[in-house]
Amino acid sequence: MRSLILKQNNLAPQGAPIRPVADEIEVNEMLSKTVDEAKERGIRRVRDEIEALARQFLWNEKGAYHARAQAALATIYDAGLITFEEFQTLGNEMGEANGKAAEQARAYSDSLDAPAGN
Repeated sequence: MRSLILKQNNLAPQGAPIRPVADEIEVNEMLSKTVDEAKERGIRRVRDEIEALARQFLWNEKGAYHARAQAALATIYDAGLITFEEFQTLGNEMGEANGKAAEQARAYSDSLDAPAGN
């Protein structure tokens, strides 16, 4: 990019070789690939956190994993990697996982309160 600017403004030092600049389409394709890969990795991370949340059965762990999933989701949304609709879909998945974890935590708490032998 710098060589392009120097070339356009004729600011390149005399005799300095100017490296060729990649074709604009090539650059856009490279950026698009990078963004798509970042989006896929981000969504995968959110879904991994959601899966981990759904497996929790202790109240404090449920809260911690819910916060982790929320942070991962907010990060990819704030970075502009996902649309609002994708944000809502992942948020709904997180809500379902949180509900499942709450049921498991309630059942586990109840099993600790039950008298021995029942």
